[in-house]
Amino acid sequence: MSGLISFFGGNSSAPAFAGLKGQTSVYGLPIPIVYGRARIAANLIHLLDQAQSTVQSGGKAASKSGATQYALRAAVALALCEGPIAGVISGWADKSGVRDMSRFTAEGWSVALGTSTQAAWSYLTAHHVSEAVPYQLLAYLRNEGLDMPSGSLANYTWEVDGLLAIGGGNFDAHPKDILVDLVTDVNHGLALPATFFGDLSAYQTYCTAAGLFVSPAYTAQRPGIEHFRELFQASYSAPVWSDGKLKVIPYCDTPLTGNAVTYTPNTTPLYDLNDDHFLREGDEEPVRVTRKRAAEAFNQIFVEGEERYINGASAYAPTVGEAKDQASLELGIFRPAPKISLPLIKSVTILRLLAQYLLQRELNVRCEYRFRLGWKFSLLEPMDLVTLTEASFGLTLTPVRITEMHEIDDGWDVVAEDWPFGTASATAYTTQVGSGSAPFQGIAPGNTNTPAIFESPGPLPTDPLEVCIAAAGGVNWGGCDVHVSTDGTTYHKVGTITKRAAYGTLTASLASAPALPAVDSTHTLAVNIAASGAALASGASTDVAALLTLCYVDGEFLSFATASLTGTGLYSLTTLGRGAYATQPRAHSSGSTFVRCDDAVLHLPFPQGVNGQQLWFKLPAFNIYGRALEDISTVPVFTHTIVDVTA
Repeated sequence: MSGLISFFGGNSSAPAFAGLKGQTSVYGLPIPIVYGRARIAANLIHLLDQAQSTVQSGGKAASKSGATQYALRAAVALALCEGPIAGVISGWADKSGVRDMSRFTAEGWSVALGTSTQAAWSYLTAHHVSEAVPYQLLAYLRNEGLDMPSGSLANYTWEVDGLLAIGGGNFDAHPKDILVDLVTDVNHGLALPATFFGDLSAYQTYCTAAGLFVSPAYTAQRPGIEHFRELFQASYSAPVWSDGKLKVIPYCDTPLTGNAVTYTPNTTPLYDLNDDHFLREGDEEPVRVTRKRAAEAFNQIFVEGEERYINGASAYAPTVGEAKDQASLELGIFRPAPKISLPLIKSVTILRLLAQYLLQRELNVRCEYRFRLGWKFSLLEPMDLVTLTEASFGLTLTPVRITEMHEIDDGWDVVAEDWPFGTASATAYTTQVGSGSAPFQGIAPGNTNTPAIFESPGPLPTDPLEVCIAAAGGVNWGGCDVHVSTDGTTYHKVGTITKRAAYGTLTASLASAPALPAVDSTHTLAVNIAASGAALASGASTDVAALLTLCYVDGEFLSFATASLTGTGLYSLTTLGRGAYATQPRAHSSGSTFVRCDDAVLHLPFPQGVNGQQLWFKLPAFNIYGRALEDISTVPVFTHTIVDVTA
């Protein structure tokens, strides 16, 4: 017996870091196998030597000091897949946009390719000898000192160049090579000999000419037949078990040229069968025909895969290739087929082409033929072509393709299907990649604007000195991390800003006035905060004395009652409470620094007695989705010299 393998159709607080949530670590998880280039998630295999620190957070509480957060630093190793791989191209952390591997390398990540001679990670050898496993034939990433600002490990996914990539700019693998590897490889395959296969040259030529290349990532344990079924479906071919060997026959029925090769299908029927050849039992018809009604045929086919590149960047977004019979749709007949999921296909062009193949098969291959033949036809096998002539059904040299052959007492019970020449091929044309309606959360935030940095007032000698930072950015700016250095070389993260501060400069001079409790109702404070993208709101008259509208102007703290918008980002502030916190209500010139002192300003405590200390700041930004954090090595440096008001 021989036949095709059918594949169509388918509020309390916890101690810091207790219950660390992040990358999943699962013992006994299958090691993925990646062919070509694909995006896969990692599995945590080491999280060692955790070191905890605290940072301040601005924009989260309307208090003088920001809320305390915890940060974590640890040695981390993440398992990827079976090796040896060619490399890791890029990666994603949580929902951040794609980042080139060179940026991860700058953050301390390195790749073990998973060779058979791979040595143990030097960090384990030096600090954890009992865990120094070489993980041979396992590709993994490691980082000796990974910073985790939120106190948890991000969920990482990685773009991996795995096994059997075609090369020459083609990152996918050939279906024929994948098939042979899965069957013959002694590590992850069936370890069967190469003699298990028949001639696969036609299959190889067809896939090359049609450009049907794939990049499967086998990340879950499933029956092997499912992997093979997906592979054959993606390459529009059928496996045939015949004469003790596995053969793969393409469905394509017309010559096809592409990628410097030409595929020429065998379209010659082997036999012209008629009443002289069919075996009968009693009065039964020699050929039994079952025809599917046209109304039962699907007229829309959807094949879902992953689009590797969107707008030139790696994305691996779910993408659907669609083919439809416009004629029947215009008649109001809608019969969409269940969506076929083939994530091993990484191009919408291939998805669209495959959907067209399947649609043409659905619409044109509608009859099934059953008949019996004697032993002299034993050389026939599935995917062979024959013609049928049978007068009672009006069959005259009707070409059919054999799909099944079952051995019976006196010969063979044969099942065949329609073979309408020319319907198993389709024209390939460029298909537009859908951008989707979901916002791109990896959009670049742009650099943080030049911040306003000043010291908070210290009316009491017991109050700590606080350095205040007001920051903002462009339209995609969602906040920034704050890193400080006392030597201009070594930086430490000390806080996070999550709200735009309303700050800018004076657009006119401001004269001196009496200090509080007197209220300056004579002068107007004119400011421009357009660059910050923030806004100012008026307060009540009682807010002046209560300092609920506190502002900083070039060393003086003051408050206001009314904020009048006079232009884009331009305000006139009146009814001023001058000289708050015992600061001097002196005159200020146009261009002086202005900051609205609200909960968007980050407060960093410093010890008293550091008058004259120079500080260096770096403010790497993240976007409005909290993603796409800038590389700290690429952002500008801002300096500030402390003027200790308590000194």
